[in-house]
Amino acid sequence: MQEKIHSKVVCTVAICDSLARPLLQNMMQFNGLHGCGFCTDPGTNVPKGRGMTRAYPYKKDFVLRSSTETIEQAEHAFQNKKTVCGVKGPSILMCIPNFDIISGFIPDYMHCALLGVARQIRLWVESKYHRYPFYLGTQVERIDSRLLPIKPPSNISRIPRSVTQYKFWKAHEWFAWLVFYSVPVLKGILQEQYFLHWCLLVEGIAVLTSQSISEEQLYHCEQVFIHFVVLTEKLYGTEHVSYNVHCTLHLVKSVHDWGPLLAHSAFLYESYNGHLLDMVKGTLAVPLQMCRKFLMEQSLKMFKEKLHNTPAEKLFLSF
Repeated sequence: MQEKIHSKVVCTVAICDSLARPLLQNMMQFNGLHGCGFCTDPGTNVPKGRGMTRAYPYKKDFVLRSSTETIEQAEHAFQNKKTVCGVKGPSILMCIPNFDIISGFIPDYMHCALLGVARQIRLWVESKYHRYPFYLGTQVERIDSRLLPIKPPSNISRIPRSVTQYKFWKAHEWFAWLVFYSVPVLKGILQEQYFLHWCLLVEGIAVLTSQSISEEQLYHCEQVFIHFVVLTEKLYGTEHVSYNVHCTLHLVKSVHDWGPLLAHSAFLYESYNGHLLDMVKGTLAVPLQMCRKFLMEQSLKMFKEKLHNTPAEKLFLSF
């Protein structure tokens, strides 16, 4: 007797970087006015280098966005053909049942903290910052002498690479550097005020990537990240309070809603991107190549399972 099983699929979380998120939400990008998809902070334009950049210095009274208000703003924006508080208009994702257009998105820590804020290391080693007290360009050999001999356990897939190669570090390397290596490596080399500031980021990410997090720890991390953002402006200047730095303020709510950061990050999808690239063997019809090989893999798995349960195979294995 065949049994019918009815399954309901519910979309709960959308994981993407800060470039794709505003496109999906139909909002302003992070370098525009009210460019944060999680709060209504307008940001501010400040000079940086030869141009301008949008910075997000900490504001105590910033207001979190809500799904209901955002949908109303989208309707007004559509009717008046004018952006309302960073909302350009309706998003097709608003039609998905039970999906929250605001809390359904997360400030992916892989892009935000690891490939974003942790890259602050460039301020320490790039020669154009040689006049600043945080400059470590002359200490690279000393840093490497501590970093390179480290032998990580088997659950860390890559061995440490020189800080001079930081532009080529992968997200897993940034995680290992941030959470495991940086504190013992930088202690006594980076000036104390900058070192303690860096430790705030390390502590916050280390706690939020734990498997079990208490309400007290969440509150503590919230204060840690506030302190981190405030000190970033004081120590490095307003122009370096980037959108990624600002997004650390939203990590705690993300964990409160959906669990530890490791449970909802882009690591899984980024890893599979490499597998998809291996499916491409030519320059023509790339999407079609991926689809065919993906379907072939899935078919082989199904065929293997079906074959495994046949009497003929069992008979063959008995010999």
